[in-house]
Amino acid sequence: MELMEMKISLSSAFVFAVALLLCIVIPHSAHGADADALVQAEIETAEGNFDAAFETLSERLADNWLDADAHEAMGRFFEERDLPEAAIASYEQAAAILTARAVASPRDLENSKDALYGLMSVSGRISIIYAGIGDYTGALRWGQQAYYLGSTDAAVLRTLADNYFSMKRHAFALPVLDRAIAALSASEGEDEIAAVLHSKRGVASYYTGDFGASLGDYTLAEKFGMSSSELYGNWAFALEGLKRWQDALDMWLKVSKMDVPSENIDMVKEHIEQCKARIE
Repeated sequence: MELMEMKISLSSAFVFAVALLLCIVIPHSAHGADADALVQAEIETAEGNFDAAFETLSERLADNWLDADAHEAMGRFFEERDLPEAAIASYEQAAAILTARAVASPRDLENSKDALYGLMSVSGRISIIYAGIGDYTGALRWGQQAYYLGSTDAAVLRTLADNYFSMKRHAFALPVLDRAIAALSASEGEDEIAAVLHSKRGVASYYTGDFGASLGDYTLAEKFGMSSSELYGNWAFALEGLKRWQDALDMWLKVSKMDVPSENIDMVKEHIEQCKARIE
């Protein structure tokens, strides 16, 4: 798994090379897009006038290819048209320009800060698109960048945590989920999202051996409205980890009365019998 993180794809190498090149070209002032042109393109896209929107953005980029905002707008356009690979290419171009701008502006803290904030946002967007097309290496790489740049976007952080889960690196997922939950609390986020995040953090805590913390998160997931055989099954596993056999038995019996996926029915029955044996 460590090799996966160290592997640099051709696309990321391209972005890095472009960023280095742009460090020479971009002055320390920001290259903001023509606001009217971007607004016009957004309106044209919303109205379904895609040819006009594409032409508007293309003209803007022809005037200033180093305009990160315009590349980002083109990425949103391609997303709207359900063209993920094209969207990624546009967003990665924006990321290269923003990286170069941050590096080229060490004395202009405000400009550098704006560039890094933009890079954080674009990186998160790229990670979600990569995950959507099943490229989890790309999703991990860009998700990590968004995270280390300070992202508090719940969707981005959840995607990164899911990547760590798929690699069975649950300890890495914990701080990511911690931040997602904290950000959601601060913004009074939707209960459904909070429930999912707490459920995931409960699983991460379980696999790191902290069964008590796991139970706390499952309780919160239920409080925020989650009620499923998966939640209560994970809850039962945590109770078993604490050797609370009667509580675990009660929870498995609760699961058995729910809509359990067919492939898990025998497993639930086995755990019911195992808990009974422990109690006796």
